[in-house]
Amino acid sequence: MTITGNRSASRKYAENYSMLLKLLREQLKSFKNVITHAPWGEYGHAEHVQVYRAVKLLQEELGFDIWCPNYCSQFTFDFMATYINGCEKEYFSFNVDEDLVIKLRELYIKNGCWTWFDNWKWFNEEFFINDSWFYSKRAGSSASHYCPVNVIKMPTQGPVNPIKKMFRHFMPT
Repeated sequence: MTITGNRSASRKYAENYSMLLKLLREQLKSFKNVITHAPWGEYGHAEHVQVYRAVKLLQEELGFDIWCPNYCSQFTFDFMATYINGCEKEYFSFNVDEDLVIKLRELYIKNGCWTWFDNWKWFNEEFFINDSWFYSKRAGSSASHYCPVNVIKMPTQGPVNPIKKMFRHFMPT
């Protein structure tokens, strides 16, 4: 992913990547499994893509497995489809703990980092896909097995455009 049209934001994006590698290298060295953002950034968030790429690079050094959420939007569905072509048994699911997600939302709001819809309601189930699937020969086949996907419909216009809100760090002021 490249940040264009704003040299300052592009420089900050590169600096952030270096910082992520340094901090995550130490934090992830004893883990066998890491859950992180998907390579397509779920709904296309540049920082989510960046986190995935940093974790993916560290996977080669540290040897853990990566698991990614199954979220996408109408903007990232095709990008996601270049990675996912079914999952067979290489995913797991669990029911969402509503009390926990309320606490997490409140924590994000308290720290000024909630960039999501004010009325967001989590899906009833979360699915996580092992990223080894993305790079296997099976992923390029024309046949597909069942792979659940939670699709977020993102508005493209209106009084508050969440895309602009989410990418405010990368937009010229």
